Amino acid sequence: MQWRLHHVNLPAPDVARSAEFFGKIFDHEPESFPVADEDDRGSFDYTEQGLALMRAPDRGGEMHICRPSATVARDNGWHINPLVSGHIALEVDDIEEVKRQLVEMGEYYVDAGPWAMQGYQQIYFHDPGMNVIEVNQRTD
Repeated sequence: MQWRLHHVNLPAPDVARSAEFFGKIFDHEPESFPVADEDDRGSFDYTEQGLALMRAPDRGGEMHICRPSATVARDNGWHINPLVSGHIALEVDDIEEVKRQLVEMGEYYVDAGPWAMQGYQQIYFHDPGMNVIEVNQRTD
């Protein structure tokens, strides 16, 4: 299966300050986050105080800086919280195959749907080291 690193999610109590910090280091301004359509959008603070997007100009990787939320899992009916400690996100061409593999392995995952990013289907699970992993697939 083909995959690539899509983004790294960094938790930050002060999103604007962290975005400014990385912006100065990399000489790059935060961009508008492509928020999911309102009908698909989950419960989260999608404002500039809750979320910033830093995109690598030439390599296509992203950094999502998010204010941690202790309740985002509960608020969205999940059992995994991808924001408290952050996560890495891997993009694949066949998310259904990843879900089949996880079921076959007896691993729990959260099917978050397109809850945050417009044009992406997302799932979350824990690896054996208890890291939160997001796998996503472009849908548009």
